Amino acid sequence: MKNKEGECVYCGITAMLTTEHVIPRCLFTEPRPDNMITVPVCKDCNGHKSSNDDYLRDFLVTDHRTSEHPVAKQIFLGKALRSDSKK
Repeated sequence: MKNKEGECVYCGITAMLTTEHVIPRCLFTEPRPDNMITVPVCKDCNGHKSSNDDYLRDFLVTDHRTSEHPVAKQIFLGKALRSDSKK
């Protein structure tokens, strides 16, 4: 979708569009699903929304109700710990 001009589904401006994953890719383990939901958004909206992806991921995998799930454990031991070590 890069280099295509159109209307951003979040803010409504006409601009060059990027592909936004509605559910952040960081919430999935490999292999990711082939049918991930995406929408066309401007670069500013994509950057603004994605700036919170790591926080959302870390919150979800450390929540006491979800932290025992095997996928949450795998994400915590991989992406979440690596992210925390960079801070």
